[in-house]
Amino acid sequence: MNFNDYDTIILGFGAHTIKNRCVEQLKPLFETGKIDAFVTNGASILHDTEIALYDDTSEDVGSTIKEGKFGWNRRSCGDLNNFISNVRSDSLGMLIANFIGWQGKHRDKSVFWQAHQNQVQPIVSIGIGHDIYQMYGNFDPAAWAKASYEDFIRLTKIISEAKRGLFVCVGSKVFVPMVIEKAFSTAKNRDSDCVFDSLICDLFDLKDVDGSEYTKKDISKVGYYERQLKTFGRISENIEYLRIDNRNIYQRMYEEITRNR
Repeated sequence: MNFNDYDTIILGFGAHTIKNRCVEQLKPLFETGKIDAFVTNGASILHDTEIALYDDTSEDVGSTIKEGKFGWNRRSCGDLNNFISNVRSDSLGMLIANFIGWQGKHRDKSVFWQAHQNQVQPIVSIGIGHDIYQMYGNFDPAAWAKASYEDFIRLTKIISEAKRGLFVCVGSKVFVPMVIEKAFSTAKNRDSDCVFDSLICDLFDLKDVDGSEYTKKDISKVGYYERQLKTFGRISENIEYLRIDNRNIYQRMYEEITRNR
């Protein structure tokens, strides 16, 4: 798979990419100009904001959840909620990048900020009940939903305008495939002639998952229900699977893009 063969590349990942400080690999990848957007979830917002503000994130869920303390000591949640409630004129991804640019003493360590600096569109899809900032009293679901929907519209437009595109799904088994599936279908419904290939990256060996060869479509095998394979297999002309660590796939993409130019 030659990354330079594609006019559009869309990354998809969960909060693990943010928490693992993969910004070190994503920054130079964004700077190549080959990445058009990344798709992620609401948890990525919290972790990226905390890294940008405090150079620290996460907590020990196991030691706090049974006492009802999990999620209640996050200084950024109130500020994030206030910002999104009062500024409604942009996509959620770009709002977060702007908030980090305004408040983040460690903004250079932010994936959202690095995306903003390199004209990469951050796409964030939230789900009610998924994210810690929704536990706080000043959470405005209408404001967050409107901004998140704007991201979905932007993702659909990027897909629609692609000629030969590539989806790269890193580790997300359900969330990213579902969002991209809906955006792809919307683009096609509007008569887009886009064609996409897909690269699925995860940490397990497919041969260890019974029936994970999605092309055989054997519904009696557990591997048939590996959502990312099932989804991207339906919407892609060509699909590849790669067992690889988060950092390594971003580094590999950067090296191959710059080497083959």
